Parts: sequence; C-alpha cells; structure tokens
Amino acid sequence: MMNRKNERGMTLVEVLAVFVIGAIVSVIAVQILMSGYHAYERAKTNAELRDEADLMMAYLIDELYTLKASEVKAFPNDNNLYFVLQNTEEKIGIVNGKVVIKQKRLPLSSTDITVRPTSTLYKVNEDLFHITLILEKNGYALQLESEIGIINDRSGPKE
Repeated sequence: MMNRKNERGMTLVEVLAVFVIGAIVSVIAVQILMSGYHAYERAKTNAELRDEADLMMAYLIDELYTLKASEVKAFPNDNNLYFVLQNTEEKIGIVNGKVVIKQKRLPLSSTDITVRPTSTLYKVNEDLFHITLILEKNGYALQLESEIGIINDRSGPKE
C-alpha cells in the first residue's frame, strides 16, 4: 500500500465551484458594462438630437424674427406648416417632414435623424406663432418648443 503524504490538488467539486462562481461574476460584470454602454449611447443620441433641434430652431427663428406680416402670402394652418412669402412664393417652415427655409431644405447631420410628422407650426394670435419640432433617432425622440412673433405691419399703431 502506498502512502501519499503530500497530496495537493483540487477535487472535481472544487473546480466546478470555481467555474460557477467565475461565471456568475462574469455575467454580473458584463451586465454592468452593457448598461453603461447603453447609457452612453442614449446620452450620445440625445446630444445629437438636441444639437440638431437647436440648429433647426435657430434657423427658423432667425428667418421668422425679421419677417413682416405684409411679406407673407399664406400663414401656417391645419393643412400646412409653413409660411409662403408674398413676392417669391418661397416657403419657411416644415414641408413634408423637412425644415425648409426659402425653398432650401436644411440638411440633417445624420441620415438616422428624422423630423416627426407630429411637428407643428401654428398661429397663436395675429403675430405670434408656436413651433413644436420633434426629432427622432433610433427610437429616441426629442421635442423642442418655441414661440416667435413676426412684425405685424398690417395694423395701425396700438393705442
């Protein structure tokens, strides 16, 4: 009979326990990393949408801020979301899901970003308009709202 005094090693149960614990720790680590990655992607998408919406809104406000009521042939209504200028027939507003400034469509920085058809441009009162711009990318949406007044040169001076 052989006597082994220095038996070192691990049993099969010990090896399996190490693998199971390692697998559990790996799954938890991967979940933490993936949730961080998804949060990063969401923040990146929101930043892109915010930048795009701010740029589009700035262009719209810049054009409408100096617009006089006498220069407008047609105002936005339920059927259209744009102004039609008197002499040139150019449009300013949202046309077919695109932001248009004097017949030029504002280019989007990404082909993944779209203007939702639920975006609106409507008249609040005689010279005040409300703009709701809703952009979407990869299932995330951002809504930006603003009100802008145009110069009401059709009515006489207010008393």
